[in-house]
Amino acid sequence: ARSVLFSNPEVAAVMNREFECAWRKAGEVARARIDFSDGTFMERTLGGNVVTWVCDSEGRVIDVMPGLMDEATYLKGLRCGLDMVDALAAEVDEPARAAIQRNRHWTDSLGWGEYVFSALIESAGSALASGNAPQPPRPMFAQLKPFPTESSAEVVDAFQVAISKSGGIEDPVVKSVGRAKPDSFSDALEEDSWIAENQLRPQALGLLCAAPFAPVDDLSPCVFQLVLHLDASDPKLGLEKALLGRTDAFIPK
Repeated sequence: ARSVLFSNPEVAAVMNREFECAWRKAGEVARARIDFSDGTFMERTLGGNVVTWVCDSEGRVIDVMPGLMDEATYLKGLRCGLDMVDALAAEVDEPARAAIQRNRHWTDSLGWGEYVFSALIESAGSALASGNAPQPPRPMFAQLKPFPTESSAEVVDAFQVAISKSGGIEDPVVKSVGRAKPDSFSDALEEDSWIAENQLRPQALGLLCAAPFAPVDDLSPCVFQLVLHLDASDPKLGLEKALLGRTDAFIPK
């Protein structure tokens, strides 16, 4: 999915035109190979994932996009990052920049929309100009527990069943929260993209709001562990204990 995304001409054009791209491997990615005993094999990546960081020239994080996305969702996220860069460009005062970033991501996380964001920025700007700026409110997403450890598909499927039993729900609402199990690559990518935009990104923005302008090295372990549920420091990604019941087992290469 990543190779398909980054080889897309429109995505590549925007990234090459608007950003100085840098790639870094956060950790080893395990792959499972299944032998069907008829000469055919299947390989799947286990726990592999990607995080896109939008940073300023000093390497401080401006925006973050965790998870796998389709082209349209990824481009939307990149444009949000560029909008944030533009919003911060005219402001040199660090507290003011932090307030702008917190308010913007806080608004995006809660899905309140552009109008609320504009009102928050105007209010924050007035308070800063008068020298009476309070500490921006701590975003609720920074205080949430990690997303359930069950697979996202199971969680969303359960939500779909629950909402379908409530009755009287309009189709657009049901479609926005109820996702059918994918039966093709395109369906799987659509589901991954929906999860990334509506579940993973808000949680990552909550972490970013709690530590505005932190460097990637500080935020990366938190995003991988708390949002993506991957311990990048463990080369076996927790699979050794899950499969064998202990962590000291010898696994020949």
